Amino acid sequence: MAASTQWVPDANWCMKLARRLERPISLVRVSLPQIGSDRPDGPPHSAAEQTLVMVGVELRCTDLIEIGKDGATTFNIYCLDTDKDGARILAKRIKLALATHGLYGHIVVKTFPEDGYTLSDLDQVASQQLLHEKHGKPTVETNPVSAQQA
Repeated sequence: MAASTQWVPDANWCMKLARRLERPISLVRVSLPQIGSDRPDGPPHSAAEQTLVMVGVELRCTDLIEIGKDGATTFNIYCLDTDKDGARILAKRIKLALATHGLYGHIVVKTFPEDGYTLSDLDQVASQQLLHEKHGKPTVETNPVSAQQA
C-alpha cells in the first residue's frame, strides 16, 4: 500500500495564485530579539517558540507561516487576499499578543503588488526596512499612523 502524501502550499505557490487571480498578498515579517543568545550551545528560549504559538492563534487557515533561516527569531506570515490595511491590523494584533507576554520585536508589512511583484522583491524591501528599523525603536507600520488617525 502506497503512503499518502499531503501537498502543502508554500510561499511561491501563494504568490503565483495572487498574481493569477490579481489579488493582493501581504508579507508580515516578525523579527524578535535574539532570545537565548547568551546560551549559544543551549536550546533557544521557549519564549520564541511560544511566540509562534501565539501568532498561530491570530492567523486564518489560509495564512502561511515560514520560519526564517535564523530559527524562531524571524518569521514571515504570508496572508493571501489581504491588502496592506488588513495586514497592518494583523501586525497590531501580533504586537499586542507579544506585549502581553513581555516580548517585543520589529514587524514589517509589505504587499504585492504595491511593494513588489515577486517574493524576492517583497523579501528585499522587508529586509531593508527591518534593517533600518532595528536601529530605532520597534514599530509595526510601514507608514506610521498618528494616534489621532488610529
